[in-house]
Amino acid sequence: MSHTRPPRRTRLLVLAASIALLAGEGVARIAERPRLVTELRFPPGDVRTVLHRPAPGELGYERVPGAQLAEITHDSLGFRGDERPLAKPPGTFRILALGDSITYGAGIPLERTYPKVLESLLGGATTRIEVWNGGTIGYNARQEALWLERSGLAIQPDLVLVAACANDLGPRQVESTTRDGIVIREYAPPLVPLVLGAGPRARAITERSALARFAQRAGARFSHGAAAAPILDPQAEANAAAYRRIRDHAAAAGARTALVVFPMLGATDDGLEAVRRRIVEIGVALEIPTLDLADAFRALPPAELRLVATDPWHPNATGHALAAQEAARLLREEHLVPEAPSAELRVGGVGEATFRASPSVDVGAIDSAPSIDGSLDDDAWRRLTPLAAFLPLPDAPEPPARATLAWLAHDAERLYVAFRCADPDPGALRAAARSRDGDRIWDDDEVEVFLAPSREPRAGASGDAPFFQVIVSAAGAIYDREHGGRGLEWNAASLVSAVARDGDAWSAEVAIPFASLGRTAPLPGERWRANLARHVSAGPNGPEWLTWASMPRDSLLEPAHFGTIRFAAAR
Repeated sequence: MSHTRPPRRTRLLVLAASIALLAGEGVARIAERPRLVTELRFPPGDVRTVLHRPAPGELGYERVPGAQLAEITHDSLGFRGDERPLAKPPGTFRILALGDSITYGAGIPLERTYPKVLESLLGGATTRIEVWNGGTIGYNARQEALWLERSGLAIQPDLVLVAACANDLGPRQVESTTRDGIVIREYAPPLVPLVLGAGPRARAITERSALARFAQRAGARFSHGAAAAPILDPQAEANAAAYRRIRDHAAAAGARTALVVFPMLGATDDGLEAVRRRIVEIGVALEIPTLDLADAFRALPPAELRLVATDPWHPNATGHALAAQEAARLLREEHLVPEAPSAELRVGGVGEATFRASPSVDVGAIDSAPSIDGSLDDDAWRRLTPLAAFLPLPDAPEPPARATLAWLAHDAERLYVAFRCADPDPGALRAAARSRDGDRIWDDDEVEVFLAPSREPRAGASGDAPFFQVIVSAAGAIYDREHGGRGLEWNAASLVSAVARDGDAWSAEVAIPFASLGRTAPLPGERWRANLARHVSAGPNGPEWLTWASMPRDSLLEPAHFGTIRFAAAR
């Protein structure tokens, strides 16, 4: 049987093409080599060297067990926080918080870091919930994945909560060594345009061939323009691979995974906003429950969320509190944590309603009273952690469309309450009522304070103990009433309030004298029943009532289900 050889010209063309492909592959691989961008050195005695030690391979470094520096303490396993047993006690649900310096809480007292606040928010009577702070200053997603496999899974987590921010997707890879301290070398990543949703065959080709990766990127740019570049970003793929690795290793250990994405505080750079959105897209594509904190953080001006005025990355204690409250909401909505203790109430003899456990909060004592002008720029408010867990009344069709924050403080004479109510068009707020105790003020955009200082009926009266209601509308109108007592005949003597509006919110402040409630200054540790609420007259979901304490039915006048406020010692 004879074989016909291809013509010489064809053989030469094939050879030339092969040589060209090999040369192109070589050039593409050279182009993909990481490029050193900068080198950072931290000498002995620096924060990084006191709190960290060398670790093998790409991990580079890890937290030092038992380290102490000022108010920072590591336990015997290297976690930030107090000592806990490694063996998980029966009836305990463990959450491992992974992340960088944001999770670690650099510059934040332990009790006000978002993992610790989250632990207090999720705590229940039937299941003990622990949140272990596994954040490490300077870690990227790949290091977090490596550390999880090396050390993190030893605590037997039931949930791995990963925190990310836009600088996690920056154009760099980090490697660390230790010589006379810690050396961190930052490299620009190779141009590896792997598409997150690519099929196994395409992924196999692009994983093996640098030239194929280059062609894939060039083809995407030709077809879709430069806008396609972020989708094919090499660092995005590296992060996607790290999050996939975290998810899979957690699942193999019987744990689920969730992702919390922190925004840049005051970001005006479209590229950074695109990076944040890309991280969210990665989480969704990997079917990881994902929380984007951008909307929640817009409830406050960036300057009121930054730990340092010039640092757009690290949130202060207020930002950590917001993150914790939003994370708690996500974990409950996605059924990632045991259900919080709930009570059952028969409503009208027809059915049953369930509602969340009654919340409680400490009322901070302040040295000097805030200026009641509606601006919320006093130090008294800046030093306190806001309440952000406002929920709609039962049967509301959607989650709240408008973020609401509230602060509580007191001195020896007054209780101070402040609200910040996000609204994209404060100029369109309903503000019909103008006079004190005006008709149907509750139809306006307004905020409400409910106080039940006593659990006993007024002397000589029967029925339930009275409680007080104070409404401040967006126009500054006041409505005050004593339910179960003097009704509208009661006016809070010497009450002072003010409202203000800015570009994306309106705010209210009110100072309520204890004497107007028939009370002297509360004793340290004294507890009152209380609730805070807001009415949105015309949001995307229509009129909406938001409440801090969960109500079992469509009414705020349920003092038995108010939350609890606990007074700190007045200064």
